[in-house]
Amino acid sequence: MIKMSRIFTNTFWNILSQIIPVIAAVYTIPHLLREVGVEIFGVITLFWALVNFSGILDFGISKAITRKIAEVRGAHDTETQYVSSGLVATGCFGIAVAAAILIYKSSLVSLLFYDSSIPTKQFDDLVVLTSVTVVCVCLANGYRGALEGYEKFGVVAIIRTPLHVLGVISPLFVAPFSTELPHLLAPLVLCRILACVAFHFALKSQLTFSPAATLQVSFEPIRELLGYGYYIAVSNLISPIMYTLDRFFVSSIFGSGQVAAYTTPQEIVLRCSTLPNSLSRAMFPMLVKPSISNSPRIEDLHWLISCLICLAASMLIILLRDTAMLLWLGDDFSSLMSDLLAIFALGFFANSVAAIPYANLQARGLAKLTALLHLLELLAFVMAIMMLPKHVGVSGIAAIWSARCIIDCFSLLILDGLKLSGRKLADRRCAITIAGLGLLWALI
Repeated sequence: MIKMSRIFTNTFWNILSQIIPVIAAVYTIPHLLREVGVEIFGVITLFWALVNFSGILDFGISKAITRKIAEVRGAHDTETQYVSSGLVATGCFGIAVAAAILIYKSSLVSLLFYDSSIPTKQFDDLVVLTSVTVVCVCLANGYRGALEGYEKFGVVAIIRTPLHVLGVISPLFVAPFSTELPHLLAPLVLCRILACVAFHFALKSQLTFSPAATLQVSFEPIRELLGYGYYIAVSNLISPIMYTLDRFFVSSIFGSGQVAAYTTPQEIVLRCSTLPNSLSRAMFPMLVKPSISNSPRIEDLHWLISCLICLAASMLIILLRDTAMLLWLGDDFSSLMSDLLAIFALGFFANSVAAIPYANLQARGLAKLTALLHLLELLAFVMAIMMLPKHVGVSGIAAIWSARCIIDCFSLLILDGLKLSGRKLADRRCAITIAGLGLLWALI
């Protein structure tokens, strides 16, 4: 029996590694904006976004490595072969993307920064830094995936957190001496390189030999990792699209003036998703193991704990939304945003409930089902928004967003029940979820 403290400790490390860089960014943004000006700051935020987005360019290999290491853990030769092959694959993907960026450097600069007053030479250097960062991020994801397969979440957090914080705040230290983009962002790239080096030595301690020394690379492990990772990549690409596409519809249908009123409460609930996402990530390697995945009671216990915690959080969001928004933003914006926050709270609870069944399906090799589900949801989501009458306002789009989350939740609960956990457990979870949603609706 796995002790609960082990799972919650790993969850704590996951939460810590996400929250601290966010706090650092909240502190850095206003100071950096004053130091470098709006235009340069806008380019920096774009670079940050590209760095974060490049995490999906490993085509799901990092998650595939986590799953495989958890599955074959203890068989040292097999572990090393899959780790070596997975790291070579992620490195090759990163190099391929970096090469494409460098080849089309001039086109990218003219497309993204055609009307900028910043010298073109700075953008050329920035593109080179971007290509280096992409390779580092892909490799770091591979190393991280292997370490999480060994359940070394604390090691990952200790490496990632200070380096990510340093990468975020470093422009503040450079700005008094230079406001050129390559100078401001070079420290962030250096931090990504250092992260790869640190991950390499941390992983080396887990293997009988280092991946570089053994060179146990073959096509078969890469093919197997890609066969699983491909569907992970589909979900990883579609999920952020579904979480942000509605904002573009708000801007195009109701005008850019409504975007801030819509995105602010949505961002609040998305930040709250750190807890269920961290818990499901911590449980993922445990769910892969036959001794664990064949015992649904362990998974169900943590699902219930996560469900109750997130239900309580959703209730607090709904009950305190008017007061919190009034104190934070004042009378001008609080009314609309508090209404939207209540709607988004329903979607937040549904997403939280679905996190562990989603992880369980992927851990047991059923990533194809989740990818196909997300494709269908994306099509339905876009069609629903396009058919939405304009007179319902942004609240209608928020309702569609939460409805999509609720449909996704019940779909994953049912799929998990039919394929893995059993229909009886799925029925009970669906009943608890319906009761929770009903309670939240009554509070609204």
